[in-house]
Amino acid sequence: MSPEIRPARAEDTTQLAALTTLVWLDTYEAGGLSQAGAAEALSLGSPVAMAARLLDPKRQVLVLCDRKLLLGYAEIEHPAPCPEQPSATTELARLYVIRHMQGRGLGGRLLTAAENQAKALGAHSLWLTAWVGNAQALRFYAHKGYRDAGLRSFAFQDQVVENRLLIKDLN
Repeated sequence: MSPEIRPARAEDTTQLAALTTLVWLDTYEAGGLSQAGAAEALSLGSPVAMAARLLDPKRQVLVLCDRKLLLGYAEIEHPAPCPEQPSATTELARLYVIRHMQGRGLGGRLLTAAENQAKALGAHSLWLTAWVGNAQALRFYAHKGYRDAGLRSFAFQDQVVENRLLIKDLN
């Protein structure tokens, strides 16, 4: 049976929180765990934070599940105008797939579902940021038709990291 994509439900909160923490640490702290990175992962991935995002009417979360196992999720925010490109009004806030499940086309399926959801909300484009150190993600989004629109800084805890701003026309 192929994994299904469906809207997240309240009962997914614990799994979504754990997956958020896992993927965040695998991506941003792979070389060693910093105090700031640990704090950010636990804050972003807390069940309370995840539950709040699920209740936020501006956010939609799509989960990728194989039976009762959560493999990944996509989170879009609409409206969320891009400060650098205000005509881009919908953000792909997160596209997380468990590292051991990557390379199987699951991220592409989730991305397509998120793009379709954005179109259903009336979006003409979708924007996101990807960490400059995540070469795999940058290649993935370029392959999926996202254009590089410049640098954007992201601050967390006491750190500032550089991200690439990526935008795709959905028309």
